[in-house]
Amino acid sequence: MKRITRVTWFGLILLVVSAFESSVVLGQMDLDEIHRAALAGDAEAQYEMGEVYYDGTGVEQDYEEAFKWYANAAEQDHAEAQFKLGLMYHTGLGLLEDVTKAVYWYRKAAEQGLASAQFNLGVMFFDGEGVEQDNNKAVYWYRKAAEQDEINAQVNLAWSYINGLGVLKDHSKAAYWFLKAAEQGAIDAQVLMARMYRGGDGVPKSDAKSFFWWQKAAEQGNMTAQFIVARSYDEGRDVPEDNVEAVRWYRLAADQNYIHAQIWLGYKYYHGDGLMQDYAEAFKWYRLAAENGSLIAEYRIGVLYAFGKGIPQDYLEAMNWFHKAAEKSYPLALLHLGLMYDKGWGVPENKQEADRWYRQAAESRYGISADLRNLGMEYFNIERPFRDHLLAYAWVSLAAEQGDSLAVQNRNLIKKNMDEIMLKQAEELLDTFRARIYPSK
Repeated sequence: MKRITRVTWFGLILLVVSAFESSVVLGQMDLDEIHRAALAGDAEAQYEMGEVYYDGTGVEQDYEEAFKWYANAAEQDHAEAQFKLGLMYHTGLGLLEDVTKAVYWYRKAAEQGLASAQFNLGVMFFDGEGVEQDNNKAVYWYRKAAEQDEINAQVNLAWSYINGLGVLKDHSKAAYWFLKAAEQGAIDAQVLMARMYRGGDGVPKSDAKSFFWWQKAAEQGNMTAQFIVARSYDEGRDVPEDNVEAVRWYRLAADQNYIHAQIWLGYKYYHGDGLMQDYAEAFKWYRLAAENGSLIAEYRIGVLYAFGKGIPQDYLEAMNWFHKAAEKSYPLALLHLGLMYDKGWGVPENKQEADRWYRQAAESRYGISADLRNLGMEYFNIERPFRDHLLAYAWVSLAAEQGDSLAVQNRNLIKKNMDEIMLKQAEELLDTFRARIYPSK
């Protein structure tokens, strides 16, 4: 039979989920036989009858009838029946909620060594529910259950050591119990072990072990872990670089609406990195990320509309999306708005308005050198008719002047694709941009 209790969260796991499947599959003859044994006073049969009515297995679900049979078995010191009575009093299933009686029956079962009851009793002491709040007693019962491999008790005990609740703070002991839970498949414990190994917190620092636990959590569907595994494959960090694997993990996280994965998947489609270049797919993932509030995605959608990539070119839509990102002070959006007013793309040419946006970009709270470099390379790499080596040179040069070493390399690359006349024009444009973006210099 399946036994299920509930979980709530408050930094700690507060109520256990304890589920198991009985090896017995009841048929009608089995049920009749158990019923006869229960009527004859057999505690195990009485407990089984409680389970039958609790789950509605072969009968109509009936919590009141379940309670009756659990009570009969509990009075005969059947630990699991006592636990189930505690649970029913705790949750008010089939009777009025009574946390004092819940504690009474949890304690009865806990004193007989039932790990799930020990855990729930620890939670009651932690919450001060039905008993006086007592972290020391909470830890006592967590430990009893944790030593029996009760996974949630192991996590709670670890958190107790992290926070110094009922015990002295000790990250090494916290890591010990998180590891125990992680090895049993607790996803949150796996994530915590990944972070602890990465930072050397309570354990010797190990990037390889950190990745191992990120991957374990990712394989169980944790979207943060999936994204981190994707980034590891993308950057060749802790594992050999593998764009195909990176894309696979990005997609798994993106499908769960993980915003950063959606942005990166859009980027991969935009550049054809690890998959076939597909601007329409890039637009799809950027749009999903933008709907989740990503200012980077808002900007990228503006670029797609401005250049007509994957969607019909539409300067007004581009302006709309640039404005969305600009309202959050995203430098590339601010720069692009300035550029659109500068060139008269979708709006009447207006140098004064262009200067206003350029200055806002320069004053934005974000570091701007990488943004200037990216904007320059956008105009260097874009296909005709939008490719503009003069703009590319000017933007990348501004980034190089801020000490961006990659921008210096990019500027040299752009120069190789320009003749002397173009380079002179680019230098003149650069002087103009300097004066307009940084008028006080």
